Amino acid sequence: MHHGDMPSLATGNWSQGVRILLVGAASDWSINDVSDAYHNALKRANHDVYFYSLNNRLKMVGAWFKVMKDGAYCLHCGGETLSPWPEFRGSLADTIEAASICVVHEAVRQRSELVMVISGCSWHPNANAFLQQVGIPVVTIFTECPYADDAQRDLARTSTLVTTNERTSAATYDAVARANGGEGAIYLPTAYDSETHIPGPSEPDKQCDVFFCGTGFDERVRFFKAVDWTDIDLRVAGFWLPDATPKGDNQVAVQSQLEADFHMDRTQFLDAAQGGEAEPLARYIISGPLPNAEVVRWYRSAKIVLSLHREHPTAESFAVRVYEAAAVGAFQVADDCRRAEIEEVFGDAIPMFRTGDPEHLRFVLDYYLARPGLRGELAVLARERVQGHSYDDRLDALMRAILARQAPPVRLLRGA
Repeated sequence: MHHGDMPSLATGNWSQGVRILLVGAASDWSINDVSDAYHNALKRANHDVYFYSLNNRLKMVGAWFKVMKDGAYCLHCGGETLSPWPEFRGSLADTIEAASICVVHEAVRQRSELVMVISGCSWHPNANAFLQQVGIPVVTIFTECPYADDAQRDLARTSTLVTTNERTSAATYDAVARANGGEGAIYLPTAYDSETHIPGPSEPDKQCDVFFCGTGFDERVRFFKAVDWTDIDLRVAGFWLPDATPKGDNQVAVQSQLEADFHMDRTQFLDAAQGGEAEPLARYIISGPLPNAEVVRWYRSAKIVLSLHREHPTAESFAVRVYEAAAVGAFQVADDCRRAEIEEVFGDAIPMFRTGDPEHLRFVLDYYLARPGLRGELAVLARERVQGHSYDDRLDALMRAILARQAPPVRLLRGA
């Protein structure tokens, strides 16, 4: 074995692609779509990309820990039963660290020139530190800013470069990363997938007046309950009803951690039998996650796509659904929520209602439901203005930022 130089990101020939290990988000839904979109963009850009499913690895490690604690029949032990180890206390942090550090071996095995981590939720900073020690730059693409900013600081400290989906978070992350020897942070907005988010036909079984896709956070549940939905055909997709799906110990721990990270109180979710009476909104709910491709079909079929943002005192950047719905060619209404960026990108192509004002939302919905021609005009305008905001465009901006920072060459052990 001897040391050898891998191509430098600063001087590499981009036309031939870069060897990249992409760490997918630890989720079956939502941010998993971001992982898929970047994966698609990397392949379209002719990079040599290897996809590492952190989500699957977390489930596997969780299962291993359960076996260690409870004991199990093991074919690899000559068919013997492993003795239970009830004293074993594999915590959620242990599970996350074990799943994350596995990527170091994979990156070396794949001779990766760069590791890109999507989201960072359930990703351990020690994995970043070990990758840096073997000479592999790590770019962490944050997708949950500003809500998870405090929880993500350690990841920023151990990343070569950080990107954030919230522009007001960029300065903080830049200072944290540079103070610890990193290359700082850049603002990299959310986007749409040019293969998935395209116009298409309206489908009769998905046609409705108003469609919303998103998680039933407390403030959203309260707001939706306050709106008068009389004579409006509403459909709501996402995690709104209590989840009765059986989970293993590790899955429960991961779910509990996610709820803690994002301040979700599932006791406040809509319940079809809440208080012994039917919850009026429950009939509108399409419970559970929808594949992104199916969400697109709803976007194409609804008269109005509703875009709501979570409450936050400093946030200015808007949710990914705004880009996605615009790219599909849907007409949408958004809350103003001090998200100045919506008007900067779309101008008057996306009408807004006053945040937290259910009466004003009803007024805006009634106004545009009665004007199909105007809805069509604004949808076309929004689709025109969303051009240049695909994941291909974001990837190009990211690669340019990497080059501008003159990332060091990668050195790995290589067979003679």
